[in-house]
Amino acid sequence: MNRVVISEAFSVYPMGRTDEDGPDNGERFFNEFIAANLTDQRKTVIVFDGVRAFGSSFLDQVFNVIPSRLGLSREKFRALVEVEAIGRAYQFYKNMANDFSNNIPR
Repeated sequence: MNRVVISEAFSVYPMGRTDEDGPDNGERFFNEFIAANLTDQRKTVIVFDGVRAFGSSFLDQVFNVIPSRLGLSREKFRALVEVEAIGRAYQFYKNMANDFSNNIPR
């Protein structure tokens, strides 16, 4: 299992979809921290605590757009990618990420 604390390993302000939106975008995060683990069938736990704010486009890109584009099923993605959010403020973002992953085709 791989555990990624976004605020330490990536950014305290992750936002945007692609490089055009800035350096701390969803596509870069997915490629650097999730893609290889999916290929190897290893679970990734993504820790939201510590981030100051998430852009909704970042969350959509990571938890819906890219998995859908790769042809991953919702069940497969959720089995391999888990969000951890301990603090109350981070539960909102966790729920948003889960809502986005609900849009991945079965």
